[in-house]
Amino acid sequence: MYRPDWHIYIHMNDYDGSSEHDKLLEDLAETLETSWNYHLDLENRGDGELYAYLNEESLYYGQETVWDGDFPENHSFTVEAEEVRDDDDYDNDDEDDEDDEETEKQQEMHLTWKIEGGRCVSYIDEDGHDRLCADSNVDTDAKAKFKIEDGKLKEYKGSDSSVNIPEVVTEIGEEAFKDCTALASVTIPASVTKIGWRAFSGCTALASVTIPASMTIIGWGTFSGCTALTSASIPESVTEIGEKVFDDCTALKEVRYSGTQVQWFMMKGFKSVPENVPVYCSDGDAQPISKDVTEISIPEGVTKIGESAFKGCTSLASITIPASVTEIGNSAFNGCKSLASVTIPEGVTKIGDEAFSGCTALTSVSIPASVTEIGCWAFEKCTSLASVTISECVTKIGKYAFENCTSLAEIHYTGTKEQWADVKKGEDWNEGVPAKSVKFDKK
Repeated sequence: MYRPDWHIYIHMNDYDGSSEHDKLLEDLAETLETSWNYHLDLENRGDGELYAYLNEESLYYGQETVWDGDFPENHSFTVEAEEVRDDDDYDNDDEDDEDDEETEKQQEMHLTWKIEGGRCVSYIDEDGHDRLCADSNVDTDAKAKFKIEDGKLKEYKGSDSSVNIPEVVTEIGEEAFKDCTALASVTIPASVTKIGWRAFSGCTALASVTIPASMTIIGWGTFSGCTALTSASIPESVTEIGEKVFDDCTALKEVRYSGTQVQWFMMKGFKSVPENVPVYCSDGDAQPISKDVTEISIPEGVTKIGESAFKGCTSLASITIPASVTEIGNSAFNGCKSLASVTIPEGVTKIGDEAFSGCTALTSVSIPASVTEIGCWAFEKCTSLASVTISECVTKIGKYAFENCTSLAEIHYTGTKEQWADVKKGEDWNEGVPAKSVKFDKK
């Protein structure tokens, strides 16, 4: 009876016999043995190189170099093996040639490891999910406490007071630690970029947490009900923070944010912190931007002007938008009645719904080539807007985008008439506009 074996042949250059090199191979061996019941045989040929054979029983067939390179300090690599026959089971009878040909068809097995600092951190299992290696800064008992799939920590099943989240994790999922009442401290690795909603909600003993500079999103109600939490530090890298992040954190005395007040305001950070808790930014105490502000310069590095960021700032006459911005959110400048001019930088790809709606002093606007979408009501009721230049790269103009721009006498399009015909235009995009035709820069 034909029974296939898997044979994997790994060749590692610069093997020096050190414990670090041996440890890496031991990690891989343990991963394979515990996950697939395969054994890794090591052979040191004394020539500064290490050969490793993965097999179930024999090495008659299928010795294939599947990874060949220097000792990996930081590396992800995939080894592949072919399915081969055990030599003892090989039948040479001519009458079985057809069957033999069928059984000799090769199949592939793919195994992927992530190596950091010469240590096996994680591997991809046969279902395509990220799993922890034998030595991944977490002991065997602890690994059973983390439910991790594709880098997302979906659930913590332990009851420890102090937790180090494994480096394989890139996202802490929704309610992952919810109601872990024994949890007093947690260390989040730099690999994590997102914390899902209510991830630590109800962790009543949680007194400290360090959020790494890799973080970009903190979800709604993340730390709500953490009644022992006294302070929190949020890095500038965070560009999106949900509402009520610190709701019912009765012991919270302060929040420190490494960005500026403008950045904090633009991502509506003030909605995440109770009104009685001070927020200290890099340039002073965070306060809601006054509706009477006349000039604002958005810091370089900001990529999105958030929804309703400056809505209703009726005295705002000048705004400087850095080249790093790629999106202007919905209602970002809605109702900024004193804003007479604005330069949308090259790099912005989307102008959100109602972004400049009601900017009655705005006289002209040039939409750069990077913009592909103009949102619904984007420039609605900009009654002083006399001219607008639309780039040929725009593919969509939302409904009522220029509705009731009663002074708009000139609409320029940088492309051809044929290109303009292909632009998807929403319902009544130019309702109430005196310019009934478009001037084309190209024929």
